[in-house]
This record gives sequence, C-alpha cells and structure tokens, in this order.
Amino acid sequence: MVMQGQERLLYGWDATTSEWIKLQVDASGFVKVDLSAVDLGDLGDVNLAGIAANDIIYWNTVAGEWQPIAMWVAAHAASHELGGADEIDVGGLSGQLADDQHVKDAEVLAVAAALVHAARHELGGADEIDVGGLSGQLADDQHVKDAEVDARVNIHALLTTGIHGVGAGAIVGTTLAQVLTNKTLTAPIINGVVTTTGLTLPAFTLGGKVTLNGQVFDAGAGECTISTTGLWGGFALEGMWNGAEAVRFVGRVISTTPLSSDYLVAYAGYGKDLGGADSFYGQMIIQIEAPVDGAPNGKILWQTGLAGGANDAMKLSSLGVLDVDASSGLGAATVGEFDELDDAIILRQGISERQLEVLESIGVMSRKDTGSGWMLNLQAMCYLLAGGIYQNRAKIDRLEALLNGY
Repeated sequence: MVMQGQERLLYGWDATTSEWIKLQVDASGFVKVDLSAVDLGDLGDVNLAGIAANDIIYWNTVAGEWQPIAMWVAAHAASHELGGADEIDVGGLSGQLADDQHVKDAEVLAVAAALVHAARHELGGADEIDVGGLSGQLADDQHVKDAEVDARVNIHALLTTGIHGVGAGAIVGTTLAQVLTNKTLTAPIINGVVTTTGLTLPAFTLGGKVTLNGQVFDAGAGECTISTTGLWGGFALEGMWNGAEAVRFVGRVISTTPLSSDYLVAYAGYGKDLGGADSFYGQMIIQIEAPVDGAPNGKILWQTGLAGGANDAMKLSSLGVLDVDASSGLGAATVGEFDELDDAIILRQGISERQLEVLESIGVMSRKDTGSGWMLNLQAMCYLLAGGIYQNRAKIDRLEALLNGY
C-alpha cells in the first residue's frame, strides 16, 4: 500500500502483531528476506525424513522433491559387483587392473598366429623384405661379392700409392709409423720383437724386472748414471746361484792396440768441495803392465786427490811388489830428525813395549779416523829403520877403528 505524503515504500502485514511492517529493499528494488529463523522443513517440496549428519539434499526428479543423501557412503563394494544394484562394467574403465587377468584362448591363438609370420618376409613370401632398404647393421656376417671387393681394392690401391707402400695396397711398416704420430696408446700389449732404427723414450717408471737377455746399455759419449736417495744405496750385483763363484764387476776396453800402462777400469770417488764444485778425491785403477800376446800382465794403481790433482799414492805390480809414495809428508827435516834419534831404543819402546804414543810423536804411527786403533806410516817407518842402519854402520866403523888402533 502507499501511505499519503511519503515516498513510495513497501510494507508487509504481520498477522501476529496485526500491523504493517516496512519491508527491507536494496538499492535495486529487490526485497530482502531474512530466513535466519526459518527451518528447512518449513519449505515446500522438502522431505527431510531420515536425514543424518554430513548429508546433503538433492532434487529427486522422480519424487518431485528435495531429499537428503549422504556425502560419502559406507562399504558398498557388493553393489558394484556382478548382479549388484550398481554393477560396474570393467570394459568401460581406463587404466590397468592391479591383478593379472584370465585371457581367452581364441584371442591368444590369434595374437600368436599374427606374431609367427617370419616366412611372410623371407624370399618368396607374401610380404618379402628387401634388406637393401633397411638401415643399421645386420647381426650376422654377410657374404660379399668378389667383383665388388676387387673393385674397392683397386680404387684403394690407386688412391694410397706411396702412402701404404708400392703395389696393390701394400703396407710398409716404416711409413705406418706416421699414422701413430701424437697418438696415445692406453694399456697397449706388445708381443714379439719390436724392430726400430732408433727409439727415444721420455722419463718413465719401470713396473717390473728388466731382462737384458745378453744385450747392452749404450750410453753413447756420456755416462750411464744410476741415482739413489737411499743412504749407502747404489749399484748392487746379486748372484742368483748356489756355489763358490762370485759376481763380478767387469770393466772392458775394446782396443786392438793395447799399450803398457793403459787404463782399463777405474773406481773413482767424486764429491763437492766447500765451493760446491764437483771434485776428484781418489780412485783405484786397473792398468795394463805388459800386453803380452797370450800371457798379459796387469797392475793396480791407487791415486788420491792432492791439491786439486791426482797423486799416485800406491801401486801393486803383477808380481805383488807394492810401491808406496815415499815423498808425501816427509821432508829433509824429518829425515834429519830420524838420524838424530836412537832408533833402536825408539823401536824397542814403541813396538816391543807397545808405547805407540812414542812412535806417534815422531809421525811413524797415527790414530785411525774413528779414534780407535792405530795406523802405520810406512814411509816414516822406513826412514826410522834406515836411520838405525846408518847409526849401526857408524858405530861399527868407530869400533873397527879402535880395534885397529886408528
């Protein structure tokens, strides 16, 4: 109804209070209805019989009303099985069944018949395959046509003449080395005899024993050096036999014109001096004494380093005669000193009475480098003995003069 003197408003009659109540309208003119106090069962066409917690309502077109239905249902597998109320046809499902299934014999036989059809692709078959049209490599070795092989060899021989050698594809080993230039061989196995006119190897480490088999190491014009970092380590010869024979270190000079005093082999000692220079300190040399045909003689020379040079300190002849340097360390003053001494008394004190310090004081004896034991100076001893001879001769001469009344 419209109230006089006011704008147009909508009112509704409240039968309970018997009065008009102004209705709520939004800006578009739609009436707002408050259903907060209205029960769902108060609506028409709604059947809520048997409704339970978590149910939803849906429109049942057959019954023509809203009815409740559970959001999820309890175990109902039987309803989907054969003869159930909601039977499922697996033919309409996608994916793969979890369990292995039975198959029809007829279908298996049909598949097998379709797979066994190799004869169809063989020569004369209904679906013959030409291998010339296939890619890849056949698993089995194939026959080749002689004519095609001959043709390829002739072409290769023409193209590689002078590379693999001369002739119909011949390969010459000397030119084959060019192919291996700058190539890396990983764990190569080399059998047989390797023939070479010259092979230079870089530094490498031996992994086992080297058998010379009667061959030689050729150091050329240089020295063959064996380095070691072990204390007292060096070059060792080991005889692998049971017997009295010794291992030998042989130095051999190949000369067809040997001469007396030629050097054959030397065992030399070199070391640094205080200035860091590599210096000679001594050596033992085996020499030729007389190169007599069929009956040669040899001798041994011991040299010591003296003032930067080599001093012939001792030598041993083929007959066993030992010569010792008689000049080193003994001057005229020492000889004169020996002449002034009573040689017989000194020898008796020094040797018979073991007063070696007396001999040490005049240079005849000396202590070993280790401090334990004594060394005999042969040259000084010879001068001391010679002095005794001189003194005895002088006394004999005086006695003779007295006896003869001189």
